[in-house]
Amino acid sequence: MIRVVEADGSIRHKQIVEEVPSDEDGTIWTPEAAPASPSAYDDEFCDQSFNTELWTDYDVPGTLNKNEVEAGLVLTGTSGADVQGIYQDVPSSEGWSIITRVSWLHEQANDLKAGILLQEDVNNLATSDCLYFAHYRGSSGMGFQVEEFNHYNSYKATHQNFVSDRMETSFFLRLRAASTSWFFDYSMDGLGWMNKWSMARTFTPEGFGLCVKVDTASAKPIFQFFRYVETVGGEEILQGNRVKYWR
Repeated sequence: MIRVVEADGSIRHKQIVEEVPSDEDGTIWTPEAAPASPSAYDDEFCDQSFNTELWTDYDVPGTLNKNEVEAGLVLTGTSGADVQGIYQDVPSSEGWSIITRVSWLHEQANDLKAGILLQEDVNNLATSDCLYFAHYRGSSGMGFQVEEFNHYNSYKATHQNFVSDRMETSFFLRLRAASTSWFFDYSMDGLGWMNKWSMARTFTPEGFGLCVKVDTASAKPIFQFFRYVETVGGEEILQGNRVKYWR
């Protein structure tokens, strides 16, 4: 699977399956390709059909829109006050990492956030804590936020807020969960990672997944994949595969 940028700026995935002479092709490893041995929690969002058996909505207001296109999963909401998204049940293992890549499809100057979600109690979505590690987009620039809510629309705390004047529109995000701590990492290319923040766990999550917090339905964050790894280390978390290319 490769990522193709069209002339109009749109993005799509292409699976290279054509047979070519052995002296005219090669392979290259890329973090955007699906792992050879994916976990049961992984979703590459590439078949244009949202997997309702894998995911459950975190959508108390009932206004979340999910649209799986060739390039990934587009999540949109309607209120900047509400955290909305999708989740799966967290496995019993204490050491794990979840990874995604999120991009913004349209220029916006609003308070827009999209990223990784942790949810405290899947049986009480309207009243229990949630936390997100988000790619932030606003009028002052791009950045990252780690914010916690008493419930989906009741702000509790900003644990980390970093905004720069750089305007990259796409980032890899990774959350590593140890027995007593969370680690929040980002990357521009999915290979070289920087730890942006770490903190003691403030609750034991029952759900993890992806979320948005946007104040306009025209904001279109797109998630390229969701991947799970049973480890909290560093280099061994790298996920990807080799793909064929033409010389």
